[in-house]
Amino acid sequence: MNHLIGHIYANFIGEKSKVEFPLIALVVSGGHTDLVLMTDHGRFKLIGSTLDDAAGEAFDKVARVLGLGYPGGPEIEKLAVKVESGKFIIKLPRPMINSNDFNFSFSGLKTAVVNVVDRFNYSSNDSEKSKSNNSSRITRTISSNFKALIADEFQKAVVDVLVKKTIKAAENFGCETIVLGGGVAANRLLCSQMADRASRLGIKVYFPSKNLSVDNGAMIAAAAFYNFKKVNPLKLQAEPGLHF
Repeated sequence: MNHLIGHIYANFIGEKSKVEFPLIALVVSGGHTDLVLMTDHGRFKLIGSTLDDAAGEAFDKVARVLGLGYPGGPEIEKLAVKVESGKFIIKLPRPMINSNDFNFSFSGLKTAVVNVVDRFNYSSNDSEKSKSNNSSRITRTISSNFKALIADEFQKAVVDVLVKKTIKAAENFGCETIVLGGGVAANRLLCSQMADRASRLGIKVYFPSKNLSVDNGAMIAAAAFYNFKKVNPLKLQAEPGLHF
């Protein structure tokens, strides 16, 4: 059973088992960001994927830049809600949001965050360097509100791209159902924005509970239940990607 397909089937557990086809599945985690067209059980087509960093990987890397813990997604989400009004205005890019395909790219967004932090350190410490005999770079501690501003804008940038691409895919393929899966599917902003945008178009959105969005055995059992096929375990091969 494909682990990534398991994330999709987290939405078929319990009362959510009546998900209707065709649907668009957004599998978004630390290692993957994929859009999948699903026309029935066992009938999948990969229509888009990340060209570099996965969304969850970008969350982890940005969290590390900001001195936050791991995994980065929950840490950035907690910090983003603490934004206070201030003099700083931060605007980050939305990579590939208007591209004609369904692919993603988040490496440049991570780099944009690094550049924001570097510019802050450079401008903040310029006067301190002029007073110091030490020519090495002085790194200033970033204020908690500045960190929160970065976290909030970064999270919004990722969510904007994921939502627009997923909605675009649903419209393009005539799907009235969207399902989310993977660790990033636990992000509250992603779920609320996806549901809000989709409801305006009459599209239903399903996402698993937080405990089912992370890796778990129940999702694999659900996937096996709906796609049961006997195989010789000695002939199985590990496939890390989502290919059909």
